[in-house]
Amino acid sequence: MPGRKKKLNENKQGNRTLEELNEQQQIENKLTEFEPLSDKPPAWLSKKAKLEWARVIKPLSQLPTSELDRNMLAMYCYNYSLYRDLQKLVEKGEQTITKEIVSGNEVIKKNPAFQNLMTIQQELMKLSANLGMTIDSRMRLVTPEVKSRETLADVLFKKGNDG
Repeated sequence: MPGRKKKLNENKQGNRTLEELNEQQQIENKLTEFEPLSDKPPAWLSKKAKLEWARVIKPLSQLPTSELDRNMLAMYCYNYSLYRDLQKLVEKGEQTITKEIVSGNEVIKKNPAFQNLMTIQQELMKLSANLGMTIDSRMRLVTPEVKSRETLADVLFKKGNDG
């Protein structure tokens, strides 16, 4: 779906009609009707991925996640374990490799492990944002505290004002 990412009603700024607010509130209320996200990771995840699942499941359960988000979380955990494995590979080796081509010349290229690490890092960032695991994505979910402000009229027409 193109367009802006959805925000909770309480976090929206600007003027909304009562009809728009009620419609959005009905949609938000339906978020609680979905089956909650299970604590148990999928069996096919690696040990490292299951450890990541265990680390993030409790904070994620405080967000409006459901069992429908299970595959996205599994992809995040799987990519996280790949990222950690590739990170170790890159730390052991070089960021570039030298290859001899047919003409006998040498060509310096990025190490494929390093390139894969960067690709998985980008995928992890996308999945994290979609799951509410980034500051920006949580800011869309958290309701700001409303501070009462004193207007100029309040100051001018305050009881007891001798002005």
